[in-house]
Amino acid sequence: MSLIDDGHVCEEILKSESKFQDIISVAVSARERSKNCEYHILDSQALTWVLRGIKPPKGRSIKVSSTITSYEQNYLVEVLSSIDDYEIIDSVKDSFYKSKAEQHLIYEYNQIVDEPRKSRVRVLTRMVWHHSIESE
Repeated sequence: MSLIDDGHVCEEILKSESKFQDIISVAVSARERSKNCEYHILDSQALTWVLRGIKPPKGRSIKVSSTITSYEQNYLVEVLSSIDDYEIIDSVKDSFYKSKAEQHLIYEYNQIVDEPRKSRVRVLTRMVWHHSIESE
């Protein structure tokens, strides 16, 4: 269920005097819980945990190396070789490198502002990221 469809969450936010502060507080709490779990949970699971109190199931522990192997680099080049849009290529590369450095998935959109191209960046970054995790 999306948060928009969740009547309880919407009621709480609509009643509040400081809606933006509440949203920021939820985001900070979710990021903190994700950090405490060593980023083994998805951002959506952390948000659900904060808003609804539903603790995510204990999954397999994922250790992500912060260094990029030649195998990962080759896969990144292979995935991006069929993309013609250089802004998307740069954004996916930046997203992947930053994700590896921070050891959790991060999206960098750089100069991209339209939603369809942002979506392509997310899909391609997730492809490369999950391939990287599975190869470790």
